[in-house]
Amino acid sequence: MSSIHITPEPLFAFRGGRVRGRGGAIPFFLLAVLFSAVVLSMFHDRFWYGPDDGAYAYVASRILAGDVLHRDIQDIHPGYINFVNAFALKMFGDDVLSLRYPLVLLGVVQAGLLFLLLMSAGRLVALTGSAALTALSFVQFLNPTAHWYGLFLTIALISVLTWVPREVVWRTALLGFLLMTLVLFRQLTGVIVGIGVVGYLLLELPPAVRGGGRVGRGLLVLMAGGLAAYALFKTTGVAAILYAGPAVGILVWQALKLRAGDGEVLRMLAGLAVGGIVGFLPLFFYHLAHGSLGDWYQDAVVAALGLTELAFIEQPSYAVYALFGAMQLLSPASFAGVVNGLFWVVLPLLPALLGIAVFLRVSGDGMVHPLPYVAAFYTMVSLHFQIPIYLFYTVGLAVAALLYLTVEAAPRLRPAVACAAVGLVAVALFYQAAQPLSRGGVGIAAGERPAVVRAELDRAPVWMPAEDAAAYGDLVALIERETRADETILALPVSPELYFLSGRRAALPFFNSAIGVADYDALGDAIAALQAAPPALVFFRPDDKYNNFVSAGLMAFVKGRYDMWRRVGDTEVYRPRLAPSLL
Repeated sequence: MSSIHITPEPLFAFRGGRVRGRGGAIPFFLLAVLFSAVVLSMFHDRFWYGPDDGAYAYVASRILAGDVLHRDIQDIHPGYINFVNAFALKMFGDDVLSLRYPLVLLGVVQAGLLFLLLMSAGRLVALTGSAALTALSFVQFLNPTAHWYGLFLTIALISVLTWVPREVVWRTALLGFLLMTLVLFRQLTGVIVGIGVVGYLLLELPPAVRGGGRVGRGLLVLMAGGLAAYALFKTTGVAAILYAGPAVGILVWQALKLRAGDGEVLRMLAGLAVGGIVGFLPLFFYHLAHGSLGDWYQDAVVAALGLTELAFIEQPSYAVYALFGAMQLLSPASFAGVVNGLFWVVLPLLPALLGIAVFLRVSGDGMVHPLPYVAAFYTMVSLHFQIPIYLFYTVGLAVAALLYLTVEAAPRLRPAVACAAVGLVAVALFYQAAQPLSRGGVGIAAGERPAVVRAELDRAPVWMPAEDAAAYGDLVALIERETRADETILALPVSPELYFLSGRRAALPFFNSAIGVADYDALGDAIAALQAAPPALVFFRPDDKYNNFVSAGLMAFVKGRYDMWRRVGDTEVYRPRLAPSLL
């Protein structure tokens, strides 16, 4: 397999002793960055999803209050996301919007990076791809999830692969550092992207003079097997073939053709390991100093793996949303229905089309840019939970990569593909961005836009449906009226937003009972903790998807000592039958 060399297209060049822009690209670059800044500023406060916003904000607030992550407060993320969120709360103020400001900044930066990565395909394609990334990512789920940091770090990795020559000695160490940082933001994303990065590094290695290839081929087969097993374990056959099949095929083809020397491969792995260790040490020393290494492992590995076994994660399918889209096209009721129907028929197919296109390039002449190559692997992140949110985690980058490949293969199609991408951007921003999750599958496919209001909540000054704003307002007022600031409450199975919005601490170390309790022994420990220190109030959502034997056991204990007092929205409120001191 031939060695790949990517020549970066500089935005700036020195000519005649002055810095000049390349081909008039600077105005387009500035427009891409400005578009991203305007869109993100317009939408940054237009969405609310309580369980996720509340989880990130509550964990961050407990870290600032002195709790040790994983020892005193549970979270299944490895840690970096929590410390970034804690820093944001400290810097920008004690509300959920503070957690979004770093992502607004990173969104603008990654829009500029992607423009530069797409420059060789032309200014129009670079501008369109950058806009597609902005319109099809953070604004579709305005939440401080680790996924958005994963997207930024993936683009940073692609940038290093593109612009730092293979001969630079610290290149692999930098890649290893970024990969480990990504793993410690979100484990699964880091592993998937890591496989893509390692695959590309092997693709660009020159063939050995004689022999070689054994170590590299073994590594490629191991990675292909891991991806195949994950896809088959996580999803149905069709989705596994469409989303994971091309990535697995790329690795298998490389394994058949690889001729890189074993020494070159081992040096590459050593460089990645050095950088990875550097990225790992801050969290390691944090937990070593606090005696929480075991708790870290239990949460970030054992509990995190347990999340993938929850029944509701395997139920949805992107095919359902494509079907809803097709229904809009077959029975058109409005212009919005037609354009959104087409949007949802096309969108789930884009990651598969990207993977197929990259496989064809690699199995052809072996030459491919790092952007489409790594993006083809990154799309597998969407397999974890087949709902629109997870599709938006990856599809913006997939659209940009497809733009690059299409124009590279057929430059005359540049205007047509740019127009198609602009259409996706327009529908995404006008009908899909920042819309409530309560729309349901049919509402999403039809492009419904429910009315929202700005909530009167000190810690969540965001826009949400009026009924949600009223319910949260009533619940927070109730908690503040009926409990003291030093008392605890309990929200089951998972309503961490109530802890954060009210400023009250959870009665148990976890905010999600389905993840916080692994077995019946742990359930017994949790009940004993509630007996020793009863919460002042208990909140329960009987229809929540996270309800299981844990919430049932905890609520059986609660109902033996508490009475249902009232119902606010979909939440039942319980207060003690006797004074807490007499329980």
